[in-house]
Amino acid sequence: MVRCLTYCLVFLLLSCKGVNVDDLAETELAVYALIIANEPVKNVRVNYLTTLNGVKTGEPIVDANVFLSAQGVEVELSPDPTSPGSYYDEAGVLDVLPNTTVSIRVEYKTKRATASAAVPDETEIVSVSASTIPVDELSLGQPVFSVLWTQQPGFSHVLTLDEPPGGAVIPFTVPSGLFSAQYRLPVPGQGTTLYDVDFTYYGIHTLSIITIDANYDALFFSAFDALDQRVNNEFDNVEGGAGFFGAATRSIIEIEIIEI
Repeated sequence: MVRCLTYCLVFLLLSCKGVNVDDLAETELAVYALIIANEPVKNVRVNYLTTLNGVKTGEPIVDANVFLSAQGVEVELSPDPTSPGSYYDEAGVLDVLPNTTVSIRVEYKTKRATASAAVPDETEIVSVSASTIPVDELSLGQPVFSVLWTQQPGFSHVLTLDEPPGGAVIPFTVPSGLFSAQYRLPVPGQGTTLYDVDFTYYGIHTLSIITIDANYDALFFSAFDALDQRVNNEFDNVEGGAGFFGAATRSIIEIEIIEI
């Protein structure tokens, strides 16, 4: 009974002083970014995370001050008007190079968050098979393309495939378009082989081999979801805040799928 009265008294005192109970929640900046060398800086996400009773909620910050530095040059990123909470190098002046370090500094009201990441060397492509590939729509699934690369200690590789928009669908008689399922996680080893049924469309595809720090490669596919609890709970290299800040390099190979 005494404890209950004490809690009620504390609540009344806070209310009389104009203190919102939500002000007692834990708040912090959350930064999420993957910087790719030799490419425009974009999609740097900044959120305001609130933890109340063990539950995290986030809200995009549209008016933070976000600074990125590389090669001894620092630029202030601009808010992306098409994506609240996202920032980019509007002037395109920052040059992020392989085998360097890139750093970020985020300031919002009284809070300040910082982080740095090592940019890997570019992955050397050792060999590539023929990149113009005739495909038989009656195939049940066979290897059609292979690529080998050098392995950097401490780094791993993530593969993505950009398919031609509006391309003609390959009328396979078996399940196809399997690339995203086969390569949803980083690729072990020093190469890989693609099958005809990994593709969905005829036309020119862009295969990206992304070299990334092995410590956070598994987060690659959730990296841009600023409210992803896996990112919040499993990896955090941001000082003064939460989230992650990483860097990568990308090697690109064009593959053309044609009718047999």
